[in-house]
Amino acid sequence: TGDLEAFVGQRRGAWDASGIAILSEESLTLEDGRPAMTFVVQGTEGDQAFFFLTTIGDKYLVLSGSGDLAMLAEIARTVRPIEPTY
Repeated sequence: TGDLEAFVGQRRGAWDASGIAILSEESLTLEDGRPAMTFVVQGTEGDQAFFFLTTIGDKYLVLSGSGDLAMLAEIARTVRPIEPTY
């Protein structure tokens, strides 16, 4: 838990096993210093999706969607630190 690199590796493995291609990826650092990754992937039928992965404490935050991928990327960059409530 809380290991973004390991979580990203797990996602990559799942995408690869499913025939999903990674079209682009970007590493970034959020305002509070947390690492994050963004991906644009393409399914076997040509549909594209955006994924944003980061941590919140020892948990993971995954934002994903399809449609306007540029807008989804903009929204993902607005993630701000919060105090976990679990």
